[in-house]
Amino acid sequence: VSDIERRSIFTLTQAGVLTKIDGAIGDPGPLARDEAGNLFVGDGTRIYKLSPSGDATLHVGGYFGYQDGPVGLGQLRAVKGLVFDAAGTMYITDNKTVRRITPDRTVFTLAGKCDPIGMHSGDTICASGPSKDGMAGEARFTNPSGIALSGGALYVTDVDAIRKVTLDGQVTTIARIEGASLSGIAVAPDGMIYVVDTRSFTIKRVPPSG
Repeated sequence: VSDIERRSIFTLTQAGVLTKIDGAIGDPGPLARDEAGNLFVGDGTRIYKLSPSGDATLHVGGYFGYQDGPVGLGQLRAVKGLVFDAAGTMYITDNKTVRRITPDRTVFTLAGKCDPIGMHSGDTICASGPSKDGMAGEARFTNPSGIALSGGALYVTDVDAIRKVTLDGQVTTIARIEGASLSGIAVAPDGMIYVVDTRSFTIKRVPPSG
């Protein structure tokens, strides 16, 4: 569990025992665990690797931007969701994009793009929409956040929509919930999709058909 207010990460057992994990990370956000038991933590423009013993090391990022490239050059902007596949490849939602980070820590933009509309204090301001289905850089996201992997495809929440992203970058909208503000997402083995709607304080269930 990430606790941004306390700038801490906790484990919570099935018996309800809460334990703080040692390791200094600025503003811990989304969490994901790899097959080796390492915990990865999104912190704005950075992703940290937290070993089972609690040692935190910078995994990728640290530079504010959109640049793709190998470790040290790849840039992140605002990491909101993390998920791993069985091969150790990480997929993230990062501001207006869905990105892939390979086991050797190379950052690649899978789908979406920042459309610059201005500058503020040296930072590029990206257009806030509208969302658009399409292939890779042709697709657009408004504000992707939650991300899940199931059946060889990614499922992403994007404001009031649930969007499917294939691993070659094809984006399609499979459901839209009018008036919702969707964040977390999970996909069950039977394909049923579960999403958090922070606007109505509910968890919603959506069948694979949308």
